[in-house]
Amino acid sequence: MAFRRQHNAIGGLVAGYRLVHEVTPRDVGRRVMVRYRLVSGQMTDVVGVLIAWEGEEISVQRRDGQVTQVIASTVIASKVIPPAPSRSSNRR
Repeated sequence: MAFRRQHNAIGGLVAGYRLVHEVTPRDVGRRVMVRYRLVSGQMTDVVGVLIAWEGEEISVQRRDGQVTQVIASTVIASKVIPPAPSRSSNRR
């Protein structure tokens, strides 16, 4: 996920992680993970290709083709991730 370990000045690990929001409009066309807050206050993730970033609206197309639209101000963490592995038809 989009977490970074925090280190203190001596190089030791600080308990916990820091959420990082790294995706920008320049990442349109790339595969991303976006964690955002729902109206209920719960958090959820969407993984897919960033297909649009228009103003405050981010659109991510999931592997199944469904498009999830996220309001940018609700994003808690995000990052660009590697392309999905190709599926082999020769599975045993």
